[in-house]
Amino acid sequence: MISPPPKVLISARDPATAHAVCALLQYAQTDYRLRFSVLAQSPALEILQQAESAFRLHPFPSPSDTEQLLAAAGAALEKLKPEIILSGVSGPDSGVDEALLAAGRKLGLPCYALQNFWGDVNDTLGTVAETFFVLDQQAARLTRLRFPVRTVPIGSLKHTNYAAFDISGMRQQQRMKLKLQPEQPLIGIFGQPLGQLPGYLETLRHLARNLSYRPRSDTVLYRPHPKETKTQRDKSLTILQQSGLKVQLDSEAQVERSLCACDVVVSAFSSCGIDALYLNALSPQPLNSVLFLLFNPELRRWYHSYTRLKELPPVTAGMALLCTESNELALTLQNALQPQTRQQCWKKSRQLSPPQQAAREIIETLMADYSA
Repeated sequence: MISPPPKVLISARDPATAHAVCALLQYAQTDYRLRFSVLAQSPALEILQQAESAFRLHPFPSPSDTEQLLAAAGAALEKLKPEIILSGVSGPDSGVDEALLAAGRKLGLPCYALQNFWGDVNDTLGTVAETFFVLDQQAARLTRLRFPVRTVPIGSLKHTNYAAFDISGMRQQQRMKLKLQPEQPLIGIFGQPLGQLPGYLETLRHLARNLSYRPRSDTVLYRPHPKETKTQRDKSLTILQQSGLKVQLDSEAQVERSLCACDVVVSAFSSCGIDALYLNALSPQPLNSVLFLLFNPELRRWYHSYTRLKELPPVTAGMALLCTESNELALTLQNALQPQTRQQCWKKSRQLSPPQQAAREIIETLMADYSA
């Protein structure tokens, strides 16, 4: 009698994980060696509900405390009875990913994690996966510096489908939609759910002040993070507008379209910057510069405490820019807009690992481990 394929339960909370899961499940439609189901929490839930792939999607609640979170994860495992767990890595607090790992490790289930940023690990519930699927050897090294875990470099699963994008066409269409002239700079600000940190809000204030000194021909686009509450989003938008900036609130469903339209992608350290780097790598001509902002001491300390990284790997590799001193922001912004800077970042972005084989690598690894 032939045994049924092993059951894999995937968890997703962050948008980046949701898009990665969509790519994996799309590939899995041609590879039937594993049975996948997904346990999803908002905002990943809404993204996965719109996916076209055929899979079982189970909503996960948003409990108010850790005890309820762990209880909900335990109940899901008891109901779904998976043989393998593949979690996302969410943050900065705990969610379905961390709870499922904690509950799964307690039951002795093999636990894997999908990493979307170099060295990203969330141990807020005291448990991490045994194996991490990571971007590249640099991500593997940084992850192992934090925890003695197994790492499997696969490229970026989330960006598997970027090779099929008409990036030049997306840029042209989106800039026309925003009524921009060909040479008119578009500075995109991509928010993060960090409104509880005074250092993050001060970063936005200082950014807004510096942008207000720039030529009025510049256009500023603000895109809130899906996990920002309405209060956080409104506060961030107010900070930008109070500096006299004419800010367009980005409501585009597909974040990649907005990224393609920008000349500079600005954030504290959002994974949107990584999306922009992959778009740049696949673009036939320089697309934009990515600028990370860690000049506020409190925010910088928080970033280092949360990630335990002393570096931003894309910056170290020359693919992106970093501002670490508040009095250098105006000059850094000006540099980021220069054609030669965008050209240099575009060339360096070609170092990124091709993501096309990521889904196959994941399934091969899970199957080899399960069969061992």
